[in-house]
Amino acid sequence: MKKKLILTFLILSIVMFSNSGCMSPSGSTVTVTELFTAVWCIGCIFSHSAIDEIYNEYGRDKFVAIEYYVDSTTDLPYPRLACKESKDRMKWYMSDKGLPTAFFNGSDYLKGVPNMDDDSYEGKKACMKESYVGKMEQYNAILPSIQIWATCKQIDSADNFTISLSVKALDEISYSSLMLNIALIESNIEFNAINGDKIHNHVFREWIKPPEIKDTIGIPLTLTKIGDIYKAEFPFYLNTELYKKDLSIILFVQDMETKSILQGLEIKLQE
Repeated sequence: MKKKLILTFLILSIVMFSNSGCMSPSGSTVTVTELFTAVWCIGCIFSHSAIDEIYNEYGRDKFVAIEYYVDSTTDLPYPRLACKESKDRMKWYMSDKGLPTAFFNGSDYLKGVPNMDDDSYEGKKACMKESYVGKMEQYNAILPSIQIWATCKQIDSADNFTISLSVKALDEISYSSLMLNIALIESNIEFNAINGDKIHNHVFREWIKPPEIKDTIGIPLTLTKIGDIYKAEFPFYLNTELYKKDLSIILFVQDMETKSILQGLEIKLQE
């Protein structure tokens, strides 16, 4: 009976939202990869390469990424890869500062470059990618209990946008500390880093949330039973003096107690 109800809600969602905006996949969980990195970190080069290749090969319905640059302040004032919010996020996830560390859907992580027989540059790249793909496939196989729909539109100038979104429970949910986190990310940022990287992708810029929310990074959610839904629409201001390249918004529902991410979605501005 429960499976029939879930299927019904999936069909209704597709009918309602197929002609506008973007919706998270109904039959699999998007792997939200959060990488903690730095401009001086040599090992981070292999993480950057793995994330770029997986994202380009598999697409955002399977894999999205947020790269938090920490301890990287020599690039101020532009492009300002690092920011306080990234440092706070790392502190929330872990007490040490081992880099690179990649978290997969919040509760699973890989730190450093995996052990390998081939320690050549290409061997390290291949091993890192293989490890990340393994994590992606593990989480893609999970039937999601949450579905996210969102759209972002420019309002009246290059700086003002509005976000419309909904989050629906597809199954019974036992988590009590759910949060909808919305991250602005930027790609194709040109900066000659100490470690040799020249182009930086999936870089965290800031958290986006309704203006009335002050005490949390995201939007608290109360979803417990099948069919529960949260809807919102709110404006946000884009700092076009600082953010100049390819911009995306990543939305993900996370339990802030266990750190588990239930589902993710990436949309482009004007989508």
